[in-house]
Amino acid sequence: NLSTLVIFWFFKKFSKFKGTLNLKFLFLTITFLTFFSLIFLFRDCLTISTSGNSGIWYYIEYITYFMQQYLQNKKGLVQNVFDQVYDQYDLMNDLMSLGTHRLWKSTMLNIMNPSKNQKLIDVACGTGDIAKLFLKNVNKSSEITCVDPNKGMINKGKIKLKHYKNLKWIIAPAEKLPLQDNLFDFYTISFGLRNTKKLDKSLAEAYRVLKPGGRFLCLEFSKIQNSNLDVIY
Repeated sequence: NLSTLVIFWFFKKFSKFKGTLNLKFLFLTITFLTFFSLIFLFRDCLTISTSGNSGIWYYIEYITYFMQQYLQNKKGLVQNVFDQVYDQYDLMNDLMSLGTHRLWKSTMLNIMNPSKNQKLIDVACGTGDIAKLFLKNVNKSSEITCVDPNKGMINKGKIKLKHYKNLKWIIAPAEKLPLQDNLFDFYTISFGLRNTKKLDKSLAEAYRVLKPGGRFLCLEFSKIQNSNLDVIY
């Protein structure tokens, strides 16, 4: 189908991503896209529950949730992926979101509306997009702590933002921040919460390092309300 062709084209066109899109990953991706394409095509023949606890769509959602949890908790899976793609991380974000992730991050900073000398911790910071936007908003007068579990990603961020002096880089997971309590005015995490192994622990750590009255801001993907688009999504 079209999805399969797109994946093969992507694999061939961007050969520098080889390692991330290995044959096993490619096979699994094609399998799932084919499965959901069939579900989409024959959805009119399937029973749909109005009560929310029966019907084929209930089981499809359950299976999807189970697989997401399995992949999330599989030891080393997420870490291995980012170990292989950190050097092209910004390009991948642009490709996957068609550049709109930059608009989303800018909108989050506008909602945040930070003031000078307020402290930010950006967890799952990637190469430092949020930190850069934050410093521009406060005219480089605040301290920012960038945290990411991937050493390669941190090193890439240091090079990218080498002209900014008031940045602290820490290699650590969201579940275990090596920082004292009540330090920050803002805690941000962008498209990283879904990759944490222990969601409750990550949120507890966010609460711990925030000052009383501090603000937690999270950018993350969510479900689409339109059922037809949701299958494709």
